[in-house]
Amino acid sequence: MGLISRTADLYYTFRFLKILVTPWEEMDAFKHGIIDRDGTVLRKSSELKTDAERSSYTTFHRLVFNLKKLLNKVPLGKTRIASYAAALYLLKEETGMSDKGIRAMLEKIEGIDFDLALQENTWFLNDKGYLQPGTYSLRNNLPLLSTGEVRAHSGTKIDVTEAVSPAGSIIGIPVFHVKHRNTQQLICITTEDITR
Repeated sequence: MGLISRTADLYYTFRFLKILVTPWEEMDAFKHGIIDRDGTVLRKSSELKTDAERSSYTTFHRLVFNLKKLLNKVPLGKTRIASYAAALYLLKEETGMSDKGIRAMLEKIEGIDFDLALQENTWFLNDKGYLQPGTYSLRNNLPLLSTGEVRAHSGTKIDVTEAVSPAGSIIGIPVFHVKHRNTQQLICITTEDITR
């Protein structure tokens, strides 16, 4: 990896972390009336008129905002990391951050003890670690793999017709690419995101 690529990675990693920890009210998108105090979108990107508005609500911002909203919604407890591991996997894919970097970020921002946090449900997996065939309901709202927008909602279904191998992992949790029934788009899930 060249110096320019590493510099870009560091820049986007820093930018991501800065947006993630900034309160909603201090975001430029809030000041322009694009989002509210909870990060809910008030104006679509197609409705933005000025360069300042468009710069405060880019695709990058939407990805981080969606992850931030997911982090704000998940309950505290031992399965907290697993419940948003799919979103973290998207972050890893988009930024090239390492598991070690993501883990360090979460420990600092969220104060999570990883020795207690990672207790993954494994009953959906076969002996090879593949997701078993079946119809599952989503337990969490999840982003689409293609856009990062949260469009796969809790309670909707995914159909797994044959065993699916992990597409990758995030901090030791396997992540699977599956098709969401309603949107017909790929989403990333972990076994914490689904129920029978």
